[in-house]
Amino acid sequence: MKRRLKPTETTTDQEIRQAVEDYRLEGEGLADVDQAMLQEMNIQADRYLSKRKVPTIGSVPTKKADGTWRWLFGNVNGLATHRARNYKASQLSKLNDTYDFNGLAFCEVGVDTRCFKASESITSFLQIEDTTRLSMAHNKYQPKISLGQQGGCCVVAMGETCQYAKVTKGANDPRNLGRFSSMVLSSHPDQRFRVVSAYNVGRPKPKGLKTVYQQTLRYIQEE
Repeated sequence: MKRRLKPTETTTDQEIRQAVEDYRLEGEGLADVDQAMLQEMNIQADRYLSKRKVPTIGSVPTKKADGTWRWLFGNVNGLATHRARNYKASQLSKLNDTYDFNGLAFCEVGVDTRCFKASESITSFLQIEDTTRLSMAHNKYQPKISLGQQGGCCVVAMGETCQYAKVTKGANDPRNLGRFSSMVLSSHPDQRFRVVSAYNVGRPKPKGLKTVYQQTLRYIQEE
């Protein structure tokens, strides 16, 4: 608590000089703390970037060999807002023009399809004009709240690939949590393979009610 003067009490020049010196020293101490904090933040930032800035491994030729299919997998990190999906659809279109994909496998789609309008779909959100076949999973265990919903996975066959695509029973997460979605591709009864897009909860335990962790935790507690 600061020292308060009585009405009749006076302050000497020596006390004033001492107070100024103390204030200066306190300021220098704070500057040292801030500098140390900045250095620690820089170290943490370097560690973060060193784990994520990695060299490219291999290369993808722009021209596909005859008789081959090419699929794109990615984390789209949400398509609920117009701004987000328009930008991502534009980037997807550029990639598709370059690499000519036969299918897409995405995780963290971030939408609740129960809130779609009659004219809306994942393929319309991604502005895909080609023929498509879709398999999608998201959290349907709980009531719909809004279009934006964390998590969700989808697999999209495009163009000529659609004739070989089948969405079989058990293709999606049976718990209705949307942790994985899949599609079977087959042109012969004895030859088939399954494309799977899966989303892992991970180790963090965020407290937000809409987070994937909390969605899964509520399912465990209620079941």
